[in-house]
Amino acid sequence: MIEDRLARIVRQALDGARDELGLSGDLPEIEVAPSRQKEFGDFSTNAALALARRVGASPRDVAEAIRSHLPADDLIERVEVAGQGFLNFFVRADWLRDVLRDAVARGPRYGWAEPNGRSVQVEFVSANPTGPLHVGHARNAALGDALARLLEAAGWRVEREYYFNDTGGQMDRFGASVEARYLQLLGREAEVPEDGYHGDYIVDLARDILKEHGDAFADVPPQERMASLRDEGARRVLDGIRATLDRFGVRFDSYISERQLAESGEIDAAVRRLREAGYVFESEGAVWFRSTAFGDDKDRPLIRGNGAHTYFAADCAYLIDKFARGFDRMIYVWGADHHGDVARVKGAAKAMGFDPSALEMVIYQFVSFLRSGQPVTMSRRAGTFITLDELIDEVGTDAARFTLLMHSNDSPM
Repeated sequence: MIEDRLARIVRQALDGARDELGLSGDLPEIEVAPSRQKEFGDFSTNAALALARRVGASPRDVAEAIRSHLPADDLIERVEVAGQGFLNFFVRADWLRDVLRDAVARGPRYGWAEPNGRSVQVEFVSANPTGPLHVGHARNAALGDALARLLEAAGWRVEREYYFNDTGGQMDRFGASVEARYLQLLGREAEVPEDGYHGDYIVDLARDILKEHGDAFADVPPQERMASLRDEGARRVLDGIRATLDRFGVRFDSYISERQLAESGEIDAAVRRLREAGYVFESEGAVWFRSTAFGDDKDRPLIRGNGAHTYFAADCAYLIDKFARGFDRMIYVWGADHHGDVARVKGAAKAMGFDPSALEMVIYQFVSFLRSGQPVTMSRRAGTFITLDELIDEVGTDAARFTLLMHSNDSPM
């Protein structure tokens, strides 16, 4: 920034004027700001006023001393002392023209820092493929993408990643819901599970599957049918999520799923690694991580009594995967309901021999939407939500992103 450059010049001048002013010790913070009126130049500083009492001289005398020691710089046309002791900088017109030419030549990347040789992964959104993105996901998407863009502009090599859970009970309930709607469309008796997904979008998914595959899944064994329809439905939901994010100006470099980690053996490997480190114990038929050793409020299960791994076990495998790829920093963008996960994830990283300071969790507060003056609860299972596509249709991508980013992520909206 020009202000920073001018502040450095003023500091150099003060160093040169130490003997003249009788100035010892550290220099104060130098503030340079755009001038409010054209006759006072392009930029000004009150450094002389701030130093006058310290050196026992009038502000104007201090300002004159600074001016006389200013190093030559092709940025500056002239410097004037004004008022009680302000230093006003007039910038050369041809320098400004050069800046404009450079801005046009660089286009959208004008002002970006040179690559710093460091890499960072930003993992965000990461909604499970059980339904379309709703407005509750919008703040995560806007915040995560803004962070990624800022880091790129600051010289980092950035990888945007979307991690999703496509296994376990939640996905099976989704699959059973799609299966019920599919069978209903074929005229068969079927009910969506009470704890399943009841939104109209499930009917649309079942209709799309029926259109593509006909009754191919109708007479296969029930468990196989549910699994096939679960996977067909999840694939379509994920395609829809990608399309919505594209409309929202968000594009990911990589997608990774919990199933990939399970099928590759990485989850089992993570549990073994924690066990070898001495932080795993068995109790009540389950396998646990001693996360209280790392500041968590209670120990966390890795493998349930039925032999199924927990989401946290997958999180541990994902940690190994992240560090194996050699990122210097890894950022998670999480909603406020994940605040309690910070200690256990960082604890697992430390237990497995990784540096937890390489991990950063950016926590954001939730957004409340009102309909007819009443809060709308975002629930995929109940089918009561406003989709992100609807928000984009209503106000547009730019307005939505700007509104979501204009408040601190620590503040509820």
